[in-house]
Amino acid sequence: MNMEDNKVKARQEQIPQAIQDKVQVISKEFNVPLEEVIDQYLTSLNDNFVQQDPQFKTEEEREEYAIELSRAHFNTILLKSCKYYGIMNAHVLP
Repeated sequence: MNMEDNKVKARQEQIPQAIQDKVQVISKEFNVPLEEVIDQYLTSLNDNFVQQDPQFKTEEEREEYAIELSRAHFNTILLKSCKYYGIMNAHVLP
């Protein structure tokens, strides 16, 4: 295991297991490195809106929202890429 893998593993260990599992799924689903998914998740989680929104009653709700924002982020990139390259029916891609 190289130094970069150790950094990813250390950051991943700071994330709850349920979220780690979703990070893995998103990484595979959109073919992006774990580090990118973790970065996007932490950016979403630490966003002022997410941290201050009173609709979230627990930290778990915030975490779930942040990981779904991350999934939406990568899905949007995929759809924009498909549109750019003229791939039809991009909405049916994973």
